[in-house]
Amino acid sequence: MSHSEQSHFSPKNLLNFLQLILVPIPSIYLTQFLFSHCPFPSNSDPTSPPSPNSSTLLSLCSIILYHPILYVNLLYFFNCNVLFWILNLIQSSTWLIDPYWTIIPVMISQFYYQHPIADQNSNAPRALTCLVLIWIWSLRLQHSYFRRENFKFGEREDWRFTEMRKKNPKSFPVTSFFLAYVSQQPEVGGLTLPMWAVNLSPSARDRPFGVIDVILIVTALIGITVAYFADTQLRNFILQNEAIEKNGGKKNRLLDTGVWYYSRHPNYFGEQLFWWSMAGFGFLSGEWWTVAGTVINSIVLAVVTGMVEQRMLRDKSREELYKRYQRTTSVLIPFFKFSDKKTK
Repeated sequence: MSHSEQSHFSPKNLLNFLQLILVPIPSIYLTQFLFSHCPFPSNSDPTSPPSPNSSTLLSLCSIILYHPILYVNLLYFFNCNVLFWILNLIQSSTWLIDPYWTIIPVMISQFYYQHPIADQNSNAPRALTCLVLIWIWSLRLQHSYFRRENFKFGEREDWRFTEMRKKNPKSFPVTSFFLAYVSQQPEVGGLTLPMWAVNLSPSARDRPFGVIDVILIVTALIGITVAYFADTQLRNFILQNEAIEKNGGKKNRLLDTGVWYYSRHPNYFGEQLFWWSMAGFGFLSGEWWTVAGTVINSIVLAVVTGMVEQRMLRDKSREELYKRYQRTTSVLIPFFKFSDKKTK
C-alpha cells in the first residue's frame, strides 16, 4: 500500500496508533509501582535499606534505588527489545522503533528526574534545564517524524531494515532482534547518561550552574533549530517534487538550497550539536564518562551517513550531480562552498 492510500481511520492505522500508545505501559506501571511501594531514603529512615515482604520486590527496589542505570536498561531490554521484536514478527515491520526513538529518551530522562533520591543529589537548575531541553528535542523530532509519515502509523519501516529484509528474508526475523533493537540500546541508553549525571550523580550538587551551562543551552537550542529547518526544507522539497511529477514535469534531483547549501547533512549536524551539548552537562556534573553514549551515537551516525550517500549515488540519474555536491559541500558542519577542482 502506498504512502498516501491508507486512510487515517483505517483499522490498520487505528490499531497501530493504539499499539503506539499501549506498548510503554508495562514500564510505566512497574516504575510507578516501585516508586510507591519501595521505602526510599527520601520517605523513610535514610539509613535503612528497602525491606518489602517479597524477595522479588526487594530485589527490584534495590535495583531501582541503587542501580538506576541498570534498571533503565533492563526495562529497555524487555519492554523495547523483546516486546517490539515480537510485534515485528507479527507485523513483519520494525516501524515501532522509529517513533520510539523520539520518545524513549524523554521517558528515561523523566525517570531520572523523578527518581526519589534525585532531590538529594541533583543540581536543580541544571537538572530542570536538561529535562526541558530533552522535551523540546523530543517534541520537535516527533513532529518531524509524524509529519513525514503524514500522521499515519506503521505504514513503512526504516529503509535500511526494508533492504535487509529483502536481502535476507529467511534470517531477518531472527537477526532483526539484534540489528533493529539490541544494537540501538547502547546508543539510546548512552545518550541519556548525562541525565543520570545531572540528577543522580553524588557530585552533581557541588557543581554550580554557571556561564558554561548557558553556552550549552544556546548550542543545544541551535542544534534543535538547525535540525528543524533541515527537516522542513527536505519535506518541502519532497512535496514539491511530488507535485511536479503529478503534473508530468521533471523532478528536481538534488536539494542544495537553504541549510542544505552549506551542509550535505544539516539535520544530522543539528542532532549531533544537541547531543554533544547534553553530554557537556554530564561533564559539568563531574561525570566525564557519560559522554560515552554520545561518542557511540557519533560513530553510528558516521556509518549511517555513508549508507545514505551510497544510496544517493545508486540513483544513476543524479550520480554525477551528487558527486559534485560531495566535492563542493561540507559533509556535516555547515560551511561555505568549496571550489570544484574537477571542473577546472
